[in-house]
Amino acid sequence: MIDMFSLYRPLARALLVLATTLAGSAVAQEFPARPITLVISPGPGSGQDLLGRKVAEKFKERVGQPMVVENRPGGNAFIAMNHVAQAKPDGYTLLLYVSIYIANPLVQKSFTIDQINDFSHIIRLVLTPGYYIATGSAPYKTMHEMFAWAKANPGKLAMAFPAINTQMDATLMFDELGITINPVLYQGTGGTMISNLLSGEVQMAQTAYSVVRPHLDSGKLRVLAVLSPKRFPMTPDVPAMGEISPQVTMVPNAIGVSGPKGMPRPIVDKLNAEFNAIMKDPAISEWSWKSFWSEPSGGTPEEWRETQVKERERYVRAAQKMGLKPQ
Repeated sequence: MIDMFSLYRPLARALLVLATTLAGSAVAQEFPARPITLVISPGPGSGQDLLGRKVAEKFKERVGQPMVVENRPGGNAFIAMNHVAQAKPDGYTLLLYVSIYIANPLVQKSFTIDQINDFSHIIRLVLTPGYYIATGSAPYKTMHEMFAWAKANPGKLAMAFPAINTQMDATLMFDELGITINPVLYQGTGGTMISNLLSGEVQMAQTAYSVVRPHLDSGKLRVLAVLSPKRFPMTPDVPAMGEISPQVTMVPNAIGVSGPKGMPRPIVDKLNAEFNAIMKDPAISEWSWKSFWSEPSGGTPEEWRETQVKERERYVRAAQKMGLKPQ
């Protein structure tokens, strides 16, 4: 005897999928119907804050709805991330953040956010390479000379880092090169780290080019390399680590936007399309290169997620190598 219900089940499922898709498309067409909140962990005036406000301004011009930047500092970015992770997944609460936050749970027990799986990933906005900077009086003028000096003086290269994330990344890379460094950890790229670099208390630092540019122009500091597979267009004379040591593994730091887990795909796609258009806008692109010292990126939601997956894999290896445990 023919089970009539079994014959209709595939049709019912197909109709349900079609109805869901049409409903999602209708929601996306109406979105956004009110202001969007863009949450940022660092305070006003930080690099992420400046980028967020530039993007928010252009977003309003394009769609007619405001994008309000909301700073929620504290907890090594946990406060901002947790706020967005718990928000309603309707596209009206978004998070702008740096991919290196993926290392936080490896060193911070209270950091219970899963950066990969607790968010709907939307877009990677920019790539932000760091630079290796040396004192002007250092006995080496190139990375190859530094490698030779460091191998001849194991553990004597005092190198400054503005965060544990960058220290982990460099430790793993220098280990691949057979070099032992003496890491000195600071809280941010502020005055103390740069003062100690200028005084020679530390011989090298990993930091942003814009932070040390005045001292490079005066000759007090020297730039040795950019942490990128290829040369950065704004510093074409600075060698890239990818050409100096092609064998080392590098994942460029990135800043992107995600939202709460479970956002409808049509809304994710609509936001992705708007953000891609914003980053291709000549005014935003030029500002990103010349003022923010970052490469406009863009791309798909999957590419932004994959960037963070690769970073996490690298930081897990670094934590194992350094014997780090969540504290």
